[in-house]
Amino acid sequence: EVKEEVDRQRRIQQLRDMARDEDEELLLSGEALECSKRGIRNTTSESEVPPQRLMADVFAGYGGFGEEVQNECQCETLFVDNARNPRHDLMDPSFVELVCKAILFGMFFLVHMAPPCSSFSRARRPAIRAPGRWIRGLPGLSPPQVQRVREGNALAQAAISMCFACLTARVGFSLENPRTSMIWELPEMQKLMDQPGVFVVELVYCAFGA
Repeated sequence: EVKEEVDRQRRIQQLRDMARDEDEELLLSGEALECSKRGIRNTTSESEVPPQRLMADVFAGYGGFGEEVQNECQCETLFVDNARNPRHDLMDPSFVELVCKAILFGMFFLVHMAPPCSSFSRARRPAIRAPGRWIRGLPGLSPPQVQRVREGNALAQAAISMCFACLTARVGFSLENPRTSMIWELPEMQKLMDQPGVFVVELVYCAFGA
């Protein structure tokens, strides 16, 4: 559905002149995207295209990583996390779809993601998932454990969806998790890491795409 929308628009590169000083509350709202699609001006030469878009720090927490990148690279960063903005609910599929659309429409030049790894930890006791058949959750879990597994699965899937959106839009991305995290063993993650242009750096264990 998102791909059909993007194919219909055919205007990714023209969104570079989207206002970069907008409030974060507005930037990732349906209204902002719709206004940007209606209000795009035609550029007449490469020199009129603004040089860079936003960097997105997704699962940002309180934004330490994004702030460092912002300071070092002199770029503007959009922090995506409900710790900073209650509307940025990455458990909500409709919000995740909105972020994917923003990626596909060309709002970002780089997307960094650090989904929570707690439910995927091998050190967790008692265990709530296991590699292979039970990677999405062991049977016989208590209701709180089931909830934790579901949250972990949903957030991991949100990150993977955004990674694939980045690949489609040819946007650079990184996905950070510990080397021992079972998130890397999810079938969707394995498929992602098999894509051309995706590689793994084991020192910090991130999946990168360019």
